[in-house]
Amino acid sequence: MTRAILPLVPRRLTYLILTLAGAAALYLGVNAWRNSRTLSEMEMLRRLPTADAVVFSLDFAQLRHTGLFDNLTGPKMIEEPDYQTFVRDTGFDYKRDLDLALVSFTPSGTYFVVRGRFDWKKLEAYAKQSGGSCYNRLCHMQGSTPERRISFLPLGRDVMGMAVTTDELAASQLLHGGAQRPVNPSVEPLWISIPNAALARTANRLPPGTRIITSAMTSANEVLFTLGARGPNYQARLEAQCRSQQDASNLAGQLQALTGLLKAALDREKKKPDPNDLTGVLTAGTFRQSDKTVYGEWMLQKSFLENLARGM
Repeated sequence: MTRAILPLVPRRLTYLILTLAGAAALYLGVNAWRNSRTLSEMEMLRRLPTADAVVFSLDFAQLRHTGLFDNLTGPKMIEEPDYQTFVRDTGFDYKRDLDLALVSFTPSGTYFVVRGRFDWKKLEAYAKQSGGSCYNRLCHMQGSTPERRISFLPLGRDVMGMAVTTDELAASQLLHGGAQRPVNPSVEPLWISIPNAALARTANRLPPGTRIITSAMTSANEVLFTLGARGPNYQARLEAQCRSQQDASNLAGQLQALTGLLKAALDREKKKPDPNDLTGVLTAGTFRQSDKTVYGEWMLQKSFLENLARGM
């Protein structure tokens, strides 16, 4: 009788230990899998808050392959002392280590989901030596101004989530999907998606020449700009989704009229459009309408992008 009862206690204890060990192994396995996998571009995009945001994408890996990378990056970034310190202390250099950057510019701050090669220990050490702190892989630190608080954390083996807002823990929001509007990524290495609510505030930050064209598009629900290689040169494209066919027809007419006004202004000054100058690029724009969508195209000389990069 005693021999039959005594094993019951250790047997129940064994079951409890095995159950807890199994749960712990499952948790550790899921956590290890999450940290070891990468995220697709669509998965990265779903992490960003995009509802009322300008969404910007830069495919660094593709830019390097097409040669567009060297034409878009000027030397000033390399010469900045703060950037040199960051590269030295973290071992990270965006020109070498960054493959894809998705950025969301919201009214409350800027959010990043980026893929690349990161030394997480060096990044955490950099945050701490800069006066910040890290807990459970979420790091935060003060930015260049009091309202700029930087936070970051790993979202996968080679994916980082980062936020620059007034909230020092804002990057934690990127662990799950943010408030969304439908955004379809372009195959081009550079694209920017602008919703109607952001068109006005975006137009004010652009150069005067492009500001005129962007202001004309405030009737569109959404505007997509892309940039990609076309032979030895490059092409910028516009896709504006309007509320109705009439709105699309009006927008196409406005864009064509603005292009005509720029050409007329050059003619009055007895100047020819210069493909190395912004006005020369804008006057070469072509537009067409299809149902509720307006399409625009501008050819960009390699020399124009080189001049643009030198002025950055």
